[in-house]
Amino acid sequence: MKTRRVINSLDRELLEALADAPDLLAIADAFAATQAEAAVSRRRRQWVHRLGALAAAVCLVAALIMLEPGSEQADSFLQRARAAVGSERVIHLVARTESPFVRVLDLQTGRSAPRSVERELWFDRLTGRIHGVTRSAGTLIQDFVSNRNSVGSRAPRIESVASLGPALTEFVVGYREAILSGRFKIVGHGVVPGVDVVVLEFRVRGTNRERVAVNPATGQPTSFWDVTPDGNRDSSVWRVVSIAWVAFDSRNFHARRSLPATSSGEVVGVRLISRRNAPRVLLHPLWCGPKVLDLRLRGIDLESLTARAPSGARTHTHGLALFYANSGRPVLPPLARTSLTVLEARSPQPAYRFGAGGTTFEGYPVPPAGSVEVAPLAPPGPGTPWLGQLRQGRWYVTILASTRSAIVAAARALRPLPPGADAEHPGR
Repeated sequence: MKTRRVINSLDRELLEALADAPDLLAIADAFAATQAEAAVSRRRRQWVHRLGALAAAVCLVAALIMLEPGSEQADSFLQRARAAVGSERVIHLVARTESPFVRVLDLQTGRSAPRSVERELWFDRLTGRIHGVTRSAGTLIQDFVSNRNSVGSRAPRIESVASLGPALTEFVVGYREAILSGRFKIVGHGVVPGVDVVVLEFRVRGTNRERVAVNPATGQPTSFWDVTPDGNRDSSVWRVVSIAWVAFDSRNFHARRSLPATSSGEVVGVRLISRRNAPRVLLHPLWCGPKVLDLRLRGIDLESLTARAPSGARTHTHGLALFYANSGRPVLPPLARTSLTVLEARSPQPAYRFGAGGTTFEGYPVPPAGSVEVAPLAPPGPGTPWLGQLRQGRWYVTILASTRSAIVAAARALRPLPPGADAEHPGR
């Protein structure tokens, strides 16, 4: 890569000074790449690369030296950070993030956009209670209040629709204490859209660590994320929209809206049916045609589905599972290397990986008509299975496939299944 060549061309002593600071090397790398795009000629680009990256790296090193423990600048920074957290017992946080892997794809244009979510939290450090509200694309997904703390003095017990995740939990539980106790270290310095920030690191529990970007001029945190012991990012970056430490108010610890309870589901019965009979059993079902890419329709199952609420109440319905493969029928899990399965029901079923209230498996609202949510079922890589979810007409559809391209092709091909001659349907 051009940027890597530029970084390699920097002064060797400077590179050695930054050897233990991967955050600084990444920032210098970004500076070099930015300068590369702005240069006019090849020779000028090379000099701009070197000078830009060198100047950025020198500034970063100087900033870190200024913030060495015990220095006047470090003491001043710590005072501002402590003043920002205040002395009140409740943190009120609004933060947003974008999923690095989950995207919504427009089936007509092929354009895609990352899924984003906003969370508003109140955390009472005295009792360990949390009130959380989650929204995505203007839709309320979650509104919960945790039970009183039963884990530790500052470790909240969260019984909710979805976990807060390590980055949010560690931040709301541990940031204030780390600042007041001084149990953190400065690991970097950078720029977050127009704002100089200092990167702090602390650990609450476990092996992972929390990193927080703080505006040194105000002492306010601007973003935070979770990192592994070797310094690799292990979560999405959360951008702080607003943050304040406020007095306790019981009204902030009541869910403002009742949402459908979390439920679990399972397939409790399976019967092989013909393509001719499928439209008779379930009116106007969908299919992707006799073939998707190079995968042929190998079988259709009528499945009996059960959904169970936390109260124990059960609901029952039916769904269809259509199996496409090169040969035979795909076995789930795991997915065969070249296979595709379409699951459909008239309501969002947990057995088909939909969440409470009609959310997707990833916890987002079902995408609008004409689009599909696409996500890997593991960090993307060779052999990673993919999941697609959408609503078409009255059908909630889940597509499981061995490739992302198969998900998109199947979603585009979905159409009503007409009565007609049977295709080949070998058994499992």
